[in-house]
Amino acid sequence: MFIFISHARKDNELVKKVTEILSEYKINFWVDFDQIEEGDAIIGKINQGFKNATHFFLLWSKNAELS
Repeated sequence: MFIFISHARKDNELVKKVTEILSEYKINFWVDFDQIEEGDAIIGKINQGFKNATHFFLLWSKNAELS
């Protein structure tokens, strides 16, 4: 299982809690703030994570709606 996590940047703290739980259960995931570093080709990194995913997690919130 490999989960691609999509969220609004303003929800980073909530997503960090989600990824802590996933890590406890040894579930692999891709989340931008964990995988993209300064100078990386952002679109390429996102596409790579998306292509490797077997599952998708969308954190829909007011922040996501407004972004």
